Amino acid sequence: MPETLGQLFEDSSDHGSAYFVPICLYTHNLTQREPCRRLIEEFIRRDASALMVIADGPHAYNLQLRGYRPETAARRARIAGMNLHNMLHNVMKQTGGANLQASQWEPVFQETRCQALFGDVERAFTMIPDLREIAERFIRFQARRAEWSPQDSTHALEWSYLTEEVTMSIYATEIRGYSCEFWEDERGPTSPDPLGHLYTNHPELVRAWVNKDSLSRKLFRLPASW
Repeated sequence: MPETLGQLFEDSSDHGSAYFVPICLYTHNLTQREPCRRLIEEFIRRDASALMVIADGPHAYNLQLRGYRPETAARRARIAGMNLHNMLHNVMKQTGGANLQASQWEPVFQETRCQALFGDVERAFTMIPDLREIAERFIRFQARRAEWSPQDSTHALEWSYLTEEVTMSIYATEIRGYSCEFWEDERGPTSPDPLGHLYTNHPELVRAWVNKDSLSRKLFRLPASW
């Protein structure tokens, strides 16, 4: 196990210097000050640029799945996102990175090109059989893992979470140019990977959506313990 995040990626000499870091509010590392500081100081170099997006919007779906009313879930997720956003800004000031940005989910997700991409993603995962199937497998996996009851409402929430995640990843890496995506992944190796399936089996779709001849996204995963 590498001792530092920089060592983790030292074999990837072509990974560039623009990073997309989605931060899920249900994880245990990047919602805390010290791991965020280490991430910035040891992995994201001072001359690099990074976009850190807090997934407080999708987190509201998680809270609804836990039984909160939609209005309460949205309010709690928004407050948690604001608190984390403030913490990230304080950490960025301390580490001195000039090209680091932090945002809550909605300001980025509501950008015009991101919304257009969201429509493309939803249509593809609804209408293309293999994409629909892996999305359904992902939702069933999440339901078993979290012990949700199999209802139409829970399916719709998981579907929204999935399609928003896929959209944000493509938008940040391929359109906004933060091509190196960094995951704090707690799903485990047996989890279906709709985004990976899309890139592997339908790259022509993604190229058409982002209007590029070649795709840029590279994925790095944070070790389970670091």
